[in-house]
Amino acid sequence: MKRTFKMILLVFGLATAMLANPIAVFAAPAEPLDESETSRLLFIREEEKLARDVYLTLAESYDTQIFDNISASEQNHMDAILKLLNRYGLADPALQGIGEFSVLEISDLYTSLIERGVISEAEAFLVGGYIEEFDILDLWHAMEETDEAQLDKVYANLCEGSYSHLVAFVGLYEKLSATDYEPQIMTDEEFERALEEASKLD
Repeated sequence: MKRTFKMILLVFGLATAMLANPIAVFAAPAEPLDESETSRLLFIREEEKLARDVYLTLAESYDTQIFDNISASEQNHMDAILKLLNRYGLADPALQGIGEFSVLEISDLYTSLIERGVISEAEAFLVGGYIEEFDILDLWHAMEETDEAQLDKVYANLCEGSYSHLVAFVGLYEKLSATDYEPQIMTDEEFERALEEASKLD
């Protein structure tokens, strides 16, 4: 599954030219984003929609409040990224329907995560952890790749939310399963870094 996300990001990058048509919403930035920044920003918009849509769908299967709560948070993340797209004159790649995506590989991933998440509540919590791990890793990479203060600020804020989400899913999984959560995408070092960052938010 680690390779899956890398391949999705590659494919999404190739589609950037088709998705990034200028639109006049806000004044143009002093300096336009480079190709890497543009591709990453567009992908993060789809990525946040993936998270929101998965949580909304899983909320229909379980009474646990976390899926409703975090799906609302992911909507806020989507809104923050949309403001950046408007700021930089980029067309929104996100489709309106739940589970509908402009990149086939993301659509397929949504399907596979839902199929996994409906197996059991514990598995649904693992799906949540999986999504948050990837969100954090991608946001870390995005911050490393940009020197745009506006992007960096929003990405950092999204990271804080994802740290909290990850900790919540880890705690619920461990409580329900009585087993330790093992990182699914992150290395052990990256996982510990995420937990440490989360602890700073308390």
